[in-house]
This record gives sequence, C-alpha cells and structure tokens, in this order.
Amino acid sequence: MRVLLTSFPAVAHVLALRPVATALVARGHEVALLSAPSAAPLLPPGVRHVVAGPDLDELLALPRPEGERPDGLPIDVGHFFGGLRATVALDAARAALGSWRADLVVAEGLDGLGPVFAAEWDVPLEIVSLGPVCMADVDADIRSTVLAAGLPVAPPRRRLDPWPEALRPPGWAAPGPLTPVRAELALLDAGSVPVALPAGGGPVVLVTLGTLFLDGPTLAGVVDAVTAAGVRAVVALPPMLDTLEVAHPDRVALRPFGPLGPVLDHVDGVVCHAGAATVLAAAIHGRPLVVVPQGADHHVNAAGVEAAGAGLRVSAVDGPDAIAGATTVVVGNGDHRERAAAVAATIAATPGWDDVAAGLQG
Repeated sequence: MRVLLTSFPAVAHVLALRPVATALVARGHEVALLSAPSAAPLLPPGVRHVVAGPDLDELLALPRPEGERPDGLPIDVGHFFGGLRATVALDAARAALGSWRADLVVAEGLDGLGPVFAAEWDVPLEIVSLGPVCMADVDADIRSTVLAAGLPVAPPRRRLDPWPEALRPPGWAAPGPLTPVRAELALLDAGSVPVALPAGGGPVVLVTLGTLFLDGPTLAGVVDAVTAAGVRAVVALPPMLDTLEVAHPDRVALRPFGPLGPVLDHVDGVVCHAGAATVLAAAIHGRPLVVVPQGADHHVNAAGVEAAGAGLRVSAVDGPDAIAGATTVVVGNGDHRERAAAVAATIAATPGWDDVAAGLQG
C-alpha cells in the first residue's frame, strides 16, 4: 500500500507523524512524507521525502492578521494552517508528486493539505491529532478556510489521538470521535551525546522552551530562575543555539538539540513552554511539569497540565521568582509526581501505533 503523510513545516508537527510512519514502514508499506525542506532530518528511515512548499520562516513572513483568541491561540489559526498552507504549497506539491498516487493519506491535525489530496484522489484520510489545539472550532476553521479557497476537503475516516484524556483542558470539545493511541517519543538519532548531569546533589530538572518562540535571553532567564532556587538544570538547547550564558553555570549542563527521552530518565521534573511534544514526552515518563506558555498552543496545553494536577502553570510575565517557586513546589511535592505517574500509566495501557498500522489498510 502507498501512504502519503502530510505535515505543516514545523518540528513538532513532523515529529507527530514519526511513530505511525515507522510502524507503516515496518509493515512493508511504501511511505512518503510531503512537507517543506526543513523536514528532511526529522524523517525516519524508509520514508521518502517529497519536498514541496515554503518552510515555516517563509510562511511567518507572509501578511497575517494579528491578535489572539481568548484561549491564547493565534486569531488566524484557520487561515494560517488551512488556507495559507494549502494554497501556497498546493501547486508545488502537485508538481513534486507527479503521477504518484497514494492509497491512503495520513495528515497531522493542523495540516490543511492532506485532506485536499485525499479528496482529489478519493482515498481514505486519517488524521493524527497534535493535542488539545486540534479542537472542534479550530478544525472547523481550517476546513472552512480551505473550502473557501475552492479546494475539496475529505472527511477523516478516523482521528488518531495520542493525547491523554487526563491532560485535556476543562471544557475542551473534540472535533469528532477520537481513536486513542499510545503516545510515543519521536526516536531521533541521539548520536553519541551522553546524558551529562550538573555536579552536586539535590533535584534536577530538564529545561526547554522548544524551537519556535525562543531567544537566548528568554531561555537563560528561565534557567537562572530555576538554578537560583537551588535546583540543577539540564538545558536542551534549540537548533539555533550552541551555548548559553547563565548565572550559575556550575548548576547547569547544556545539551544540544535532540531527543528528550534519554534526559527524562534522569530528571525529577520538566520546566518548559508547554509545547505539545514536550508535554507528551514528560507525560510518557511520568515527570511533573512547570509550564511557562510562550504562544501558539502553549496556553491550551498548560491548562490541561494544571487541571490534571501534573504540574503548575506560570505566566511568562510573572517573573523569575514565580518560576523558581513553582519549580521548588513541583520537584518537592509528592502529589504532582503521583498525578504525573498516573498519566504515564494510562499512556502505557493504550494501544500502540503498530496496532493502528495493522488496521490502516484502506
């Protein structure tokens, strides 16, 4: 069977498709992923990269309405992921695919292009959710924007959802029936980088602000707040940084961009931006969180973490004392650890991607 995966050109979006891509390749299917050039290093072995469309920085440079919805999401979420993504990349995607046709399309939850190809080819569409951001009104906004551009949109056969029910925010509305699937870490090649912990004793946390809403001083400010509280920090640097100036370097170990799994085995908690991939990674390992939302879907994800009791939310404007205080509470509070461990147990009991791949034959 030929399978086309489609993804918006951002790291977490591409990585969301790695587990299903790996499972499909293992079952002998021909798998291709349609996305921008930046997706190349994120693809698993055996997946062909169909390069088409602008990268994220080019999309962000295009004119867009400004502002946020009440839940913190960009006000133009439907236009950005739906109409803009589909219309700007469509011609290039058709040219790159040529005469190749898939028997099945699997799109990540915010990609507006996959449903178009599924409709044009009259083949089944499966959606892989990215978390709470794939809510009913966002999904409807994306689909209506693509339809308004005069393009066909296939309805999904299933919505595969690796996001644990316990981490959904209060009042969250699903876009349709969901098929639970076990959340898995995207197993990128870790290379030869060992897990180095800062010297000394006491608690240690992983600090990351992801790859999008980030600059060095912002990340350093969060690290300094954590270490000022006497907590050691392993800092996951984003791809654009190779070092970081911090106030307490003796309490900090810097780690280049790569998989978080090896680090999560050695830390007591995670201080992060509440990006979906990072929250899921912490949840898989049962690590409590301090979440400091920066934008995009972070506020929605943070609300779910807080409601589950798996961590604490701190506003980015609350300052370093609030981050330090929340970190001290989370690493020292057994309740947060127990709630995080309970979420991890529910994830482990959910059917895996191989089970999903076995049932994808269209």
